[in-house]
Amino acid sequence: MLIQYVGFITFLILNILSALHIYWGFGGIWPGNNKQDLVDKVFGRGDKMPKFFECIIVAFALTLTSLLPILKFFIQSKFISIFALNMITIFIMFVFMSRGILGYLPIIERQMNPKFVRLNRILYSPLCLYISFCLFIVALS
Repeated sequence: MLIQYVGFITFLILNILSALHIYWGFGGIWPGNNKQDLVDKVFGRGDKMPKFFECIIVAFALTLTSLLPILKFFIQSKFISIFALNMITIFIMFVFMSRGILGYLPIIERQMNPKFVRLNRILYSPLCLYISFCLFIVALS
């Protein structure tokens, strides 16, 4: 039962992140004060916002990822085996884990805006590691 809650919380977090990417794709600037501030805080470097299509692709990937625990615990899909679902979940877990770990490497931090580095240390990398841990739990259950 507790594992199902982990899966549902993972579903919610990933969909919130997906909604944020859609918002940015349509020109939203939160948590920045302007577009450059958003780029500095969220993307880390450069002077351009990602294109609409790029934001939508990320949102779509996050939404698909969010469906993995739902398929496993609540729907019991007949179209995909539990083994295949677990392998996909583990692969995506490694993607999030890699992003979480790479965010702390000094070589990466030197290339990024200080605003991004600060937020990355306290929010982005820990969140990626948390999602990775949740996906690991989902895959092993």
